Amino acid sequence: MLAILWHDEESAGYTDQIPLTWVVREGQINERVHDVVGPRSGRSKAKCDITVSGARADLDYRAYAKFNGNQGMHLGVLRIEFSDNDRNTVSNVLWKYQGERDFKSYPVTVGYLSVSPQDFEADVAASLLLSSEERRKRLASAPKKPSVIKVVSTSYRRNPDVVAEVLSLAKGACQRCKRPAPFTKASTGEPYLEVHHRRHLADGGDDTVENAIALCPNCHREAHHG
Repeated sequence: MLAILWHDEESAGYTDQIPLTWVVREGQINERVHDVVGPRSGRSKAKCDITVSGARADLDYRAYAKFNGNQGMHLGVLRIEFSDNDRNTVSNVLWKYQGERDFKSYPVTVGYLSVSPQDFEADVAASLLLSSEERRKRLASAPKKPSVIKVVSTSYRRNPDVVAEVLSLAKGACQRCKRPAPFTKASTGEPYLEVHHRRHLADGGDDTVENAIALCPNCHREAHHG
């Protein structure tokens, strides 16, 4: 995930979080949506068309329905310039407002983020689009020790009675594939199943028995990623 933190007076404190998959291959992809994190407004969405050519990627933010102008986003083109055609390192960030002819340079801080499983999976997907030769070239210059990122996250205080009741109703079998739990817990000897919310809590789902299901680890992964 490419993170562009703006320092100019009008956009100070806002960060565009741009998936690396967008700049791996040359060409154009349309109507992609990414997160914008603001200092006061929190997380919102912006939509753009992307054109990648050589050491440059242009992100065109137009007035899409329900996006950009309607959410107070600036309309125009964000140009990301890289140090070479491999597009591994950002060398400059430019912006051109809608109706303007020339790009202007703005003060920004550019970083790379992999702060969640979803972000990391997107980074892996971007790497898979590269050839083995391109990937080995990146590996040759990559640090051998991972960087440390401090993360502030939101979690939910779930009702233990909901989990207990759902597990009790499952009677040791996955409620999706109907197979017995794959193993028992060493601590309690109980069948190991994971309680999954049909509608995620983060999406406004209820922490209730009716909104929950007991799944084996394989079905639980499929429910999230399949």
